[in-house]
Amino acid sequence: MAAKKPGCLANLIALVIVGVLVVWGIQSCGTCVEEADRQAGKRQAARQRERKRLEEISDPAGFEAALRKHLGTNNRNRSKLTSLSVEGGQVKFTLSLDDNLGKSLIKYGGFSDLCDVFQVLLDGRLDWTDAYVTCTFALRDKYGNESESRVMGGYFKRSELERVNWENFDVEDLPKIAGNFYLHPELREE
Repeated sequence: MAAKKPGCLANLIALVIVGVLVVWGIQSCGTCVEEADRQAGKRQAARQRERKRLEEISDPAGFEAALRKHLGTNNRNRSKLTSLSVEGGQVKFTLSLDDNLGKSLIKYGGFSDLCDVFQVLLDGRLDWTDAYVTCTFALRDKYGNESESRVMGGYFKRSELERVNWENFDVEDLPKIAGNFYLHPELREE
């Protein structure tokens, strides 16, 4: 006796079930995207509130604590802001950079973080005229030993930073507006 082939009705039922599952999946996906957008909006609003609070702080110790919270930790589980001091019109700070997929992204992330700090400093109430910055990253020597090392840094005048249109600024131009700028050979383009 030959096996029965499924009839048209069985195929139609299967097709309807698949269609219902696809439509349900698309609607669920839309709900996930909407939820992700809501969460991103909440995070953005929280960052804006933190930034506004930073603008109100005039004492260096309070500013450092608030900036440390604003920047958070990097993806290497270190505080992004490792030090900050304000003395005699000079701001000195050190950032620990994120690890990224390659040298150019590590460098770009560092430039972005520096721009973020500069914008906060410019909007804030701290009294300063010059900024000295250092950025560190874990480098490996020829024996495989890692140590946190200076990979970029420089000197920036407040008057130069105030001229920047931050909305349209390409962060990779940051070294061009520095009084001097150092970039470790490991982060330079080949």
